[in-house]
Amino acid sequence: MTQQTSNLIKLSACYIIWGTAALYWNLFSEFGLVFKVACRVLFSFIFCIICLAASGKLSSIIETLTDKARIKYLVLSSISIGANWLIYVWSLSNGHVIDASLGNYMSPIAISVLSIFIFREKADVFQILSLSIALLGLVISILAYGSFPCAGIIAMATFTAYTLFKKKAGVQGLTASAIETGLLCPFALAYILIFGRGECGFGAINSIWDLLLLFSTGIYTAVPFVLYDSGVNSFSSLFIGLTGMFTPTITLITGVLFLGEKLNRASLINFLCILIALVFFIISLIRKDILLKKPLKAAQKAKDMPM
Repeated sequence: MTQQTSNLIKLSACYIIWGTAALYWNLFSEFGLVFKVACRVLFSFIFCIICLAASGKLSSIIETLTDKARIKYLVLSSISIGANWLIYVWSLSNGHVIDASLGNYMSPIAISVLSIFIFREKADVFQILSLSIALLGLVISILAYGSFPCAGIIAMATFTAYTLFKKKAGVQGLTASAIETGLLCPFALAYILIFGRGECGFGAINSIWDLLLLFSTGIYTAVPFVLYDSGVNSFSSLFIGLTGMFTPTITLITGVLFLGEKLNRASLINFLCILIALVFFIISLIRKDILLKKPLKAAQKAKDMPM
């Protein structure tokens, strides 16, 4: 298995974990949303530190913190993902769930567009078709929603910024996640100590199971971000953007199959557009793979010919 294939598998696993996240977070219904976010920040930091210590790589944190060229991007990525989590929590708490879901669809499209127009990454005709059809589905959903999705726009902007800053930093997954969550830890810890004593915080812990669930937020948060780092640092921003459409699609399927969600007409049209977009994207990948193999086969054939 090549390194590229390994990183693609890691990226796919990340999208599956994020896409099915609703099933996991439904286990925490008795805890407050902000309390859950604070716990996932704190425990993911602890989890990353333990993993780095166990692998003898704690020094990588010091090395990164002293690298001014990288640390500035990690600070920005930390702020971006913290803002993303907060706007997502606010959306769920204030009746803007559709806003948040639209933001999940907008993020991969925004990443793809920025990669083409800012980073000058080349897209073939099938990738352009994929992006255009996905954008069409999103526009239909926004029009059907009936108002401007401010929370969705902010969620999209913060996660897009996170992805691009993460790519600029180019830091190994566990180290990057440890630093990002470490920068957010003082705020998370302050919230837990000041506001986490009520019924939606520590007061909701009734068993060892509840305590273990809270600890598991660290693993559940850190693992997909480490996997995502592998993809961000190995593939183009355009590729990351286009493959990112898998996450909200899996979320939608999970909601319909397991959580009793119902598709309205706009969501169905958006879903179908995304599926068609993904088909064109897969065709693009297959086509590129074939085009890459042709010169290799020709070179091998020429090498095998008798002189």
